[in-house]
Amino acid sequence: MTAFFHTLTKTLTTWLPAIRRSGKPARRGREPRSGPTGKPHTKAQGLARRRATMRVRRMLAALCAGLAMLTGLQCVRLMVATRPIVIATRTITRGSTIPANALAIREIADDAALEHAFRAVEEAVGMTAQVDIPENGIVVPAMARASPTVSKGHTAIEVSLASSADDLIPGDVVMLSGAAIDQGPNTDPPTENESAGDKSTGDTTTGTALQELCPNAILMAKPTQDANGNITAVFAMRPEEAAAVLQAQTYNAIIAVSAE
Repeated sequence: MTAFFHTLTKTLTTWLPAIRRSGKPARRGREPRSGPTGKPHTKAQGLARRRATMRVRRMLAALCAGLAMLTGLQCVRLMVATRPIVIATRTITRGSTIPANALAIREIADDAALEHAFRAVEEAVGMTAQVDIPENGIVVPAMARASPTVSKGHTAIEVSLASSADDLIPGDVVMLSGAAIDQGPNTDPPTENESAGDKSTGDTTTGTALQELCPNAILMAKPTQDANGNITAVFAMRPEEAAAVLQAQTYNAIIAVSAE
């Protein structure tokens, strides 16, 4: 638009003096008028003047049309209410921490569906994505949650898991359990052979029982897996529960069961 007005101003500055010098063409039946130099106008000068006039009129018409369109667009824009929302400038994967360079502010038409969308980048930075957020997708609170922190009176320990942790993301609450050897007297009724002569009814049976170690362990970071396939995760829990988990994982396998 600036270049258009600059070109128009330059053109008018060049043509208007020529139009003034050319004067008006002679009317039929009268003597041609003289120009500023005292010489009568010629047909070539009159044709040049008319061409210059038409060019100026076209330029003025284009200018008026452009101004009218610009004014109309401004009126429409003022009539449509907009609101700032936060969008993702690139894909954010589930379970990852949302960085500031992956977010941006965009003005879009206001709608009731956007009532709970984030309006500032700072509101979403540092949160954990609960779902995959696509590029140019609107970020709403249901897609993210605050990153977990270790509460007062709790501790965080590293736990080797025997169960799969692919679906776990930071902030998930799980129950940690360990496999324990359960030994006890055999209380089953004796068989016919035992009743006949085998009196070894005091034998013990050996089995595997699941022992609950921590009912509400909070996952602090995304679990990692080494080259050998061993899965390690950091959980926050109470100190007595942490002691039980550390003792149990020395000899037994630890599994994580979703508590939500």
